[in-house]
Amino acid sequence: VGLSRSKMIARTEVVETYNQAAVMEFQRAEIVIGEEVFVEWQTAEDERVRSSHRARNGKIFTKEDGLQLIGEPNCRCALLPFLQSVSGPEEVSSLSQADVDVSAPVPTPTPSPGDIFEDASIDMDPELVDTDDFPEDLERMVLYAEYDNQFEFGTQIEVFAAHDTAHFLSSTTVLPDTLLTLDIIANHTGTDSVILDEDEFDLFDGSQELYIKTKAHLTGETDGVGNPVPSKFLYTDSLKILLYGALKVLVDPEAEEED
Repeated sequence: VGLSRSKMIARTEVVETYNQAAVMEFQRAEIVIGEEVFVEWQTAEDERVRSSHRARNGKIFTKEDGLQLIGEPNCRCALLPFLQSVSGPEEVSSLSQADVDVSAPVPTPTPSPGDIFEDASIDMDPELVDTDDFPEDLERMVLYAEYDNQFEFGTQIEVFAAHDTAHFLSSTTVLPDTLLTLDIIANHTGTDSVILDEDEFDLFDGSQELYIKTKAHLTGETDGVGNPVPSKFLYTDSLKILLYGALKVLVDPEAEEED
Protein backbone atom coordinates (compact mmCIF):
# COMPACT_ATOMS: atom_id res chain seq x y z
CA VAL A 1 0.00 0.00 0.00
CA GLY A 2 0.97 3.63 -0.54
CA LEU A 3 3.17 5.00 2.25
CA SER A 4 4.30 1.65 3.65
CA ARG A 5 5.17 0.42 0.16
CA SER A 6 7.17 3.60 -0.48
CA LYS A 7 9.19 2.95 2.69
CA MET A 8 9.68 -0.70 1.70
CA ILE A 9 10.94 0.29 -1.77
CA ALA A 10 13.37 2.83 -0.29
CA ARG A 11 14.68 0.34 2.30
CA THR A 12 15.06 -2.46 -0.26
CA GLU A 13 16.78 -0.31 -2.87
CA VAL A 14 19.26 1.18 -0.39
CA VAL A 15 20.44 -2.32 0.58
CA GLU A 16 20.37 -3.65 -3.00
CA THR A 17 22.25 -0.61 -4.28
CA TYR A 18 24.97 -1.05 -1.69
CA ASN A 19 25.36 -4.75 -2.55
CA GLN A 20 25.67 -3.91 -6.24
CA ALA A 21 28.24 -1.24 -5.43
CA ALA A 22 30.23 -3.74 -3.34
CA VAL A 23 30.24 -6.31 -6.17
CA MET A 24 31.44 -3.63 -8.57
CA GLU A 25 34.43 -3.04 -6.31
CA PHE A 26 35.09 -6.79 -6.02
CA GLN A 27 35.36 -6.83 -9.82
CA ARG A 28 37.89 -4.00 -9.69
CA ALA A 29 39.83 -5.85 -6.97
CA GLU A 30 40.13 -8.91 -9.24
CA ILE A 31 42.23 -6.82 -11.64
CA VAL A 32 44.58 -5.86 -8.81
CA ILE A 33 45.00 -9.27 -7.16
CA GLY A 34 44.65 -11.46 -10.29
CA GLU A 35 42.13 -13.81 -8.70
CA GLU A 36 38.38 -14.31 -8.98
CA VAL A 37 36.44 -12.90 -6.04
CA PHE A 38 33.40 -14.89 -5.00
CA VAL A 39 30.70 -13.66 -2.61
CA GLU A 40 29.58 -15.08 0.72
CA TRP A 41 25.95 -14.64 1.73
CA GLN A 42 25.58 -12.97 5.14
CA THR A 43 22.21 -12.51 6.85
CA ALA A 44 21.32 -10.11 9.67
CA GLU A 45 21.19 -13.23 11.90
CA ASP A 46 18.02 -12.37 13.79
CA GLU A 47 14.45 -13.70 14.01
CA ARG A 48 13.30 -11.49 11.12
CA VAL A 49 15.47 -13.31 8.53
CA ARG A 50 13.28 -15.32 6.14
CA SER A 51 13.96 -19.08 6.18
CA SER A 52 15.22 -19.25 2.58
CA HIS A 53 17.82 -16.55 3.28
CA ARG A 54 18.84 -18.21 6.56
CA ALA A 55 19.59 -21.36 4.53
CA ARG A 56 21.97 -19.33 2.33
CA ASN A 57 23.92 -17.87 5.25
CA GLY A 58 27.64 -18.60 4.84
CA LYS A 59 27.26 -20.12 1.36
CA ILE A 60 29.61 -19.09 -1.44
CA PHE A 61 28.28 -17.92 -4.82
CA THR A 62 29.63 -16.35 -7.95
CA LYS A 63 29.12 -12.58 -8.06
CA GLU A 64 26.52 -12.97 -10.82
CA ASP A 65 24.46 -15.55 -8.90
CA GLY A 66 24.73 -13.51 -5.71
CA LEU A 67 23.29 -10.43 -7.39
CA GLN A 68 20.51 -12.51 -8.94
CA LEU A 69 19.50 -13.81 -5.50
CA ILE A 70 19.82 -10.58 -3.52
CA GLY A 71 17.28 -7.77 -3.44
CA GLU A 72 13.95 -9.30 -2.40
CA PRO A 73 11.57 -6.87 -0.64
CA ASN A 74 12.85 -5.86 2.81
CA CYS A 75 15.97 -8.02 2.40
CA ARG A 76 18.79 -6.94 4.74
CA CYS A 77 21.36 -9.53 3.64
CA ALA A 78 24.83 -8.64 2.40
CA LEU A 79 27.28 -10.08 -0.12
CA LEU A 80 30.78 -10.29 1.37
CA PRO A 81 34.01 -10.94 -0.61
CA PHE A 82 35.44 -14.48 -0.53
CA LEU A 83 38.89 -15.55 -1.81
CA GLN A 84 39.69 -19.23 -2.29
CA SER A 85 43.42 -18.53 -1.87
CA VAL A 86 42.86 -16.95 1.56
CA SER A 87 40.16 -19.09 3.16
CA GLY A 88 40.81 -22.34 1.34
CA PRO A 89 38.78 -24.17 -1.31
CA GLU A 90 35.03 -24.06 -0.74
CA GLU A 91 32.17 -25.41 -2.81
CA VAL A 92 30.56 -22.66 -4.88
CA SER A 93 26.78 -23.05 -4.63
CA SER A 94 24.58 -22.89 -7.71
CA LEU A 95 21.22 -21.13 -7.86
CA SER A 96 19.48 -24.49 -7.41
CA GLN A 97 21.45 -25.05 -4.16
CA ALA A 98 20.79 -21.57 -2.79
CA ASP A 99 18.05 -22.52 -0.33
CA VAL A 100 19.38 -25.93 0.74
CA ASP A 101 20.29 -25.72 4.43
CA VAL A 102 23.92 -26.79 4.54
CA SER A 103 26.29 -25.32 7.13
CA ALA A 104 29.41 -23.57 5.88
CA PRO A 105 32.60 -22.79 7.83
CA VAL A 106 33.22 -19.20 8.80
CA PRO A 107 36.30 -17.87 6.93
CA THR A 108 39.12 -16.11 8.72
CA PRO A 109 38.86 -12.30 8.38
CA THR A 110 41.61 -11.35 5.96
CA PRO A 111 41.82 -8.18 3.85
CA SER A 112 42.08 -8.16 0.09
CA PRO A 113 42.97 -4.92 -1.73
CA GLY A 114 40.82 -3.10 -4.23
CA ASP A 115 40.51 0.43 -5.56
CA ILE A 116 37.47 2.69 -5.28
CA PHE A 117 37.29 5.25 -8.07
CA GLU A 118 35.50 8.58 -7.85
CA ASP A 119 33.36 7.92 -10.92
CA ALA A 120 31.97 4.59 -9.66
CA SER A 121 28.19 4.72 -9.49
CA ILE A 122 25.12 2.51 -9.84
CA ASP A 123 21.72 3.42 -11.29
CA MET A 124 18.68 1.43 -10.19
CA ASP A 125 15.69 0.99 -12.49
CA PRO A 126 12.70 3.28 -11.79
CA GLU A 127 9.94 1.81 -9.58
CA LEU A 128 6.25 2.71 -9.91
CA VAL A 129 4.84 3.78 -6.51
CA ASP A 130 1.25 3.23 -5.37
CA THR A 131 0.10 6.60 -3.98
CA ASP A 132 -3.54 5.68 -3.27
CA ASP A 133 -3.11 5.42 0.52
CA PHE A 134 -0.88 8.45 1.01
CA PRO A 135 -2.40 10.60 3.83
CA GLU A 136 -4.18 13.71 2.51
CA ASP A 137 -3.66 15.79 5.69
CA LEU A 138 0.06 15.14 6.07
CA GLU A 139 1.94 18.36 6.89
CA ARG A 140 5.48 17.16 7.50
CA MET A 141 7.51 13.95 7.36
CA VAL A 142 11.04 13.30 8.61
CA LEU A 143 12.97 10.26 7.42
CA TYR A 144 15.84 9.02 9.59
CA ALA A 145 18.67 6.63 8.71
CA GLU A 146 20.96 5.14 11.34
CA TYR A 147 23.91 3.29 9.84
CA ASP A 148 26.99 1.36 10.89
CA ASN A 149 29.43 1.15 7.97
CA GLN A 150 32.52 -0.99 8.52
CA PHE A 151 33.74 -0.75 4.92
CA GLU A 152 36.62 1.50 3.85
CA PHE A 153 34.40 3.14 1.26
CA GLY A 154 31.34 5.27 1.67
CA THR A 155 28.32 5.88 -0.53
CA GLN A 156 26.12 8.82 -1.37
CA ILE A 157 22.63 7.53 -2.10
CA GLU A 158 20.14 9.78 -3.90
CA VAL A 159 16.44 9.00 -4.36
CA PHE A 160 14.64 10.84 -7.17
CA ALA A 161 10.95 11.10 -8.04
CA ALA A 162 9.26 11.93 -11.34
CA HIS A 163 5.93 11.46 -13.09
CA ASP A 164 7.65 10.23 -16.27
CA THR A 165 10.59 7.83 -16.49
CA ALA A 166 12.02 9.95 -19.32
CA HIS A 167 12.82 12.63 -16.72
CA PHE A 168 15.51 10.32 -15.30
CA LEU A 169 17.47 10.30 -18.56
CA SER A 170 20.62 12.42 -18.87
CA SER A 171 19.21 14.05 -22.02
CA THR A 172 16.03 15.29 -20.31
CA THR A 173 15.18 18.98 -20.08
CA VAL A 174 12.84 18.31 -17.12
CA LEU A 175 14.84 17.29 -14.06
CA PRO A 176 13.33 14.88 -11.50
CA ASP A 177 12.68 15.96 -7.92
CA THR A 178 15.24 14.90 -5.31
CA LEU A 179 13.40 13.23 -2.42
CA LEU A 180 16.44 12.54 -0.27
CA THR A 181 20.23 12.35 -0.22
CA LEU A 182 21.89 9.96 2.23
CA ASP A 183 25.64 10.21 2.87
CA ILE A 184 27.14 7.02 4.33
CA ILE A 185 30.70 7.73 5.48
CA ALA A 186 33.45 5.11 5.28
CA ASN A 187 34.33 3.39 8.58
CA HIS A 188 31.69 5.38 10.40
CA THR A 189 28.56 5.01 12.52
CA GLY A 190 26.11 7.86 12.24
CA THR A 191 22.60 9.17 11.78
CA ASP A 192 21.24 11.20 8.89
CA SER A 193 17.80 12.68 8.30
CA VAL A 194 15.81 14.47 5.63
CA ILE A 195 12.65 16.57 5.95
CA LEU A 196 9.91 16.27 3.34
CA ASP A 197 7.46 19.16 3.14
CA GLU A 198 4.35 20.06 1.14
CA ASP A 199 6.31 20.49 -2.09
CA GLU A 200 7.32 16.83 -1.99
CA PHE A 201 3.86 15.73 -0.80
CA ASP A 202 2.32 17.15 -3.97
CA LEU A 203 4.15 14.43 -5.89
CA PHE A 204 2.10 11.81 -4.01
CA ASP A 205 -1.35 13.34 -4.63
CA GLY A 206 -2.30 10.51 -6.98
CA SER A 207 -3.15 12.77 -9.92
CA GLN A 208 -0.32 11.21 -11.98
CA GLU A 209 1.80 8.09 -11.92
CA LEU A 210 4.88 8.47 -9.70
CA TYR A 211 8.22 6.74 -10.25
CA ILE A 212 11.09 6.46 -7.76
CA LYS A 213 14.70 5.98 -8.86
CA THR A 214 17.78 5.41 -6.68
CA LYS A 215 21.38 6.25 -7.62
CA ALA A 216 24.51 5.48 -5.60
CA HIS A 217 27.93 7.15 -5.89
CA LEU A 218 30.88 5.37 -4.27
CA THR A 219 33.33 7.43 -2.22
CA GLY A 220 36.65 5.74 -1.46
CA GLU A 221 39.69 6.60 0.62
CA THR A 222 42.12 9.24 -0.70
CA ASP A 223 45.65 10.34 0.16
CA GLY A 224 46.78 13.80 1.25
CA VAL A 225 46.47 15.22 -2.27
CA GLY A 226 43.13 13.61 -3.09
CA ASN A 227 44.28 10.57 -5.10
CA PRO A 228 42.42 7.24 -4.60
CA VAL A 229 44.23 4.76 -2.35
CA PRO A 230 43.61 0.97 -2.05
CA SER A 231 40.69 -0.04 0.15
CA LYS A 232 40.68 -3.31 2.12
CA PHE A 233 37.71 -5.64 2.50
CA LEU A 234 37.34 -7.84 5.58
CA TYR A 235 35.06 -10.85 5.61
CA THR A 236 33.49 -9.54 8.80
CA ASP A 237 32.83 -6.06 7.38
CA SER A 238 29.19 -5.12 7.00
CA LEU A 239 26.83 -2.21 6.46
CA LYS A 240 23.73 -2.00 8.64
CA ILE A 241 21.04 0.61 7.95
CA LEU A 242 17.94 1.29 10.05
CA LEU A 243 15.30 3.44 8.35
CA TYR A 244 12.35 4.99 10.17
CA GLY A 245 10.22 8.11 10.01
CA ALA A 246 8.08 10.60 11.92
CA LEU A 247 4.83 12.07 10.56
CA LYS A 248 2.97 15.28 11.37
CA VAL A 249 -0.69 15.05 10.39
CA LEU A 250 -3.37 17.74 10.62
CA VAL A 251 -6.38 16.48 12.58
CA ASP A 252 -9.72 18.29 12.81
CA PRO A 253 -11.16 17.53 16.31
CA GLU A 254 -14.67 18.51 15.23
CA ALA A 255 -14.52 16.10 12.33
CA GLU A 256 -13.39 13.37 14.71
CA GLU A 257 -16.37 14.06 17.00
CA GLU A 258 -18.80 13.91 14.09
CA ASP A 259 -17.41 10.49 13.12
